[in-house]
Amino acid sequence: MPTDRFRWVKGEDHGVTFALRPTYTITRCKTCGTPLPAELDAQNVYVTAGTLDVLLTRRAGAEKRLSWPGDDVTSRRVSA
Repeated sequence: MPTDRFRWVKGEDHGVTFALRPTYTITRCKTCGTPLPAELDAQNVYVTAGTLDVLLTRRAGAEKRLSWPGDDVTSRRVSA
């Protein structure tokens, strides 16, 4: 997501960053462990889909997933 379009609604102070290697870090919620958005370059903020409060209409990797009766991705709301 472009940096200028991203803003924290809440939880910004819950982030803890871990350096797994000298060139790689991850940021997690110190309360629950959820991956949090990470700024990896000057232009973009990288977020995981589960941290967004939006209706997801597509699943990444869904082409490899078995379908289940009544499984309707468009009826689910994902909340942070």
